[in-house]
Amino acid sequence: AQYRTQLSGAKQTALTKIQYAQNKTNRMKELYAENFVSRQAYDDANELGQARAELKVAQEKLSKPNMNISKAKQT
Repeated sequence: AQYRTQLSGAKQTALTKIQYAQNKTNRMKELYAENFVSRQAYDDANELGQARAELKVAQEKLSKPNMNISKAKQT
């Protein structure tokens, strides 16, 4: 149960990071469009891909214990 709670927390953290990264990317996009930041600064600020990858890992980890529980119930 504790392990599952930790995994759920990791998923929630990843979702929060996605929201933060999306907001940051949107702000930088607006600043880039107004020529307030360079293309390099805009690219560096885009952490959305990393946040999505973290969510994917968390979701995969959450699904694995369910598979093990299902197998245990079958025997």
